[in-house]
Amino acid sequence: ATGNYGTSTEKENLLSSTILFADQMSDSNPIDNNTNSSRYNRYNTLLIFLFPALGGLLFGYDIGATSAVLTQLKSKYYSGVLWHELVYNSSFLQGLITSIGMLGAMLGSLTCFQIADELGRKRTLIVASVLFFFGSIVENVSGISSFDG
Repeated sequence: ATGNYGTSTEKENLLSSTILFADQMSDSNPIDNNTNSSRYNRYNTLLIFLFPALGGLLFGYDIGATSAVLTQLKSKYYSGVLWHELVYNSSFLQGLITSIGMLGAMLGSLTCFQIADELGRKRTLIVASVLFFFGSIVENVSGISSFDG
């Protein structure tokens, strides 16, 4: 009695393993309040939603900071560059400046995992902290008026 699905013994084994699997799944049903109510933790649920919300907040802050930079680059007085009129008159250049910031964030997020795999998490944080420290020094020094010439 073989057909497209094998012998009757194979069919019985498949049916019994399917029933066993269904029984196991029904025992671990996360919707069933009687079996898993003790495993539900409101603090962990809050953390699951808090960190993506924090990421959205920081992304919005970054967009606002980029908007302030664009406003400064359009001004002859605040920009300190000779090409401020190009930024003021070109929507394409304003979009390019904004996009370059997002491109840098994307490239950084794509490479951070590879660097962390090679250096380890602790060394990666140390290197990032040192780079951030020196970057903030360069940013601070760039605003000194004696460099205006």
